[in-house]
Amino acid sequence: MRVMAVTFCVTLAASMAARQGSTTMATFQVCLQVWLATSLLADGLAVAGQAILASAFANTDYEKVTATASRVLQLGLVLGVMLAVFLGVGLHFGARLFTKDVGVLHLISIGIPVLQLMCRGIIL
Repeated sequence: MRVMAVTFCVTLAASMAARQGSTTMATFQVCLQVWLATSLLADGLAVAGQAILASAFANTDYEKVTATASRVLQLGLVLGVMLAVFLGVGLHFGARLFTKDVGVLHLISIGIPVLQLMCRGIIL
């Protein structure tokens, strides 16, 4: 269900961006690629945590469950803050690697706070 919901939302957003014109669509694509890269990094931590938790539950090692959940939450918070800071600074200056179009750069600068919130887990 999660994959279907994300695919639907991304497809809908792409459709809406395409209707706004090429500048908006280009901005959407840059932000989408950055979001995908950061979310895949976070998914790696989530998958590892789920595997360890499943093993601990299967062995009824509830102490390990508690320790793993606590550690994954700590690492998730650190990763989210690091990615948000990286996006805030890195994308502000690194957006020129994607394009030189002034309109796209302006819209990317508007989208950076949204991407930062998504990295912190506040949105989606």
